[in-house]
Amino acid sequence: MREIKFRAWLGDIPKLFNLEDIATWGPSWEGPGFAEYNNWEQYTGLKDKNGREIYEGDWVQIIDHPENITTRADVVVFENGMFGTASETAVPLCDYGMVWVEVIGNIHENPELWGET
Repeated sequence: MREIKFRAWLGDIPKLFNLEDIATWGPSWEGPGFAEYNNWEQYTGLKDKNGREIYEGDWVQIIDHPENITTRADVVVFENGMFGTASETAVPLCDYGMVWVEVIGNIHENPELWGET
């Protein structure tokens, strides 16, 4: 079973949360309130070729054919009950084989990858 974790943003600062953090969020919670965080992104349960955790909103580089070194960058999304990439939502992210996937940024810290500056 995969670990349920989230990444959320307080301005431009990311913070990781697990279910225990969220379950205990209440009057005893120290720090900003739940509503102050935005852009909640779930951990996919997968790690890239370097062992880095992959979250929704991450930019990943996918090597489609290792022999030809064909690469493309795409953003991770959750649609149709599975994690995939924005351009191929019908293909589960795990089908790419994590040996050939690398996190190269995310949509918040690297808007230039999205075409926004």
